[in-house]
Amino acid sequence: MDLIRLLTNRKEKPYDRKRVDKTLGPWSAFKGPSAECIPGTRLPRKIVWHRPRLLFGRKREEIDFAIGVMTHWLRLEPKLMRFIAYFLRDTEKYKVREIPRPGREPRRIEEPMALLKFVQRRILRRILEQTDLPDCVHGFVRGRSIGTAAAPHAHKEVVVCCDIENFSRPSRSGACGASSAASSSTRASRISSPHSRPTRGACPKARRPAP
Repeated sequence: MDLIRLLTNRKEKPYDRKRVDKTLGPWSAFKGPSAECIPGTRLPRKIVWHRPRLLFGRKREEIDFAIGVMTHWLRLEPKLMRFIAYFLRDTEKYKVREIPRPGREPRRIEEPMALLKFVQRRILRRILEQTDLPDCVHGFVRGRSIGTAAAPHAHKEVVVCCDIENFSRPSRSGACGASSAASSSTRASRISSPHSRPTRGACPKARRPAP
């Protein structure tokens, strides 16, 4: 886009955040019918607002979600996003620190800078949390926890609790996820029945994957 603008000698129209907020009003999650949502989400197919006419009344305007997601839904200035993506070094975007763990390798934490964290949280609240998730997903979902994940298994005759070792550690090829999980070993740490007394520390604590 910057190259096209340079060749055509067209200046970018400045993004007026205050005007956008005044026109669209305070942001809120879409509450329209599911037929107007993108499949599998609670995101609207079109972003609709009413612009005041010059003399009287208001004019209905709309824009496709894919086109207006940055300026009308997330309400983030394009220049700000380009600055984060192209001008900041990776070492500036994240602050790396380690948390020591007795007898184990220290946990590596990559904490995003304040500006990047703000953008990430806005994407989380306005897009990712508006995506429909299966009932079996409990991790990092608002309103769900370890307790809600364990509740359906309460009072069962047999309960198996497993943990995958080094799940988030990347393989030598640099790929994560499936390749790492396939090469990881799974240990069954607890098999119990309602008549048996669980041993202390038998079930491993849930660990969040490294960023």
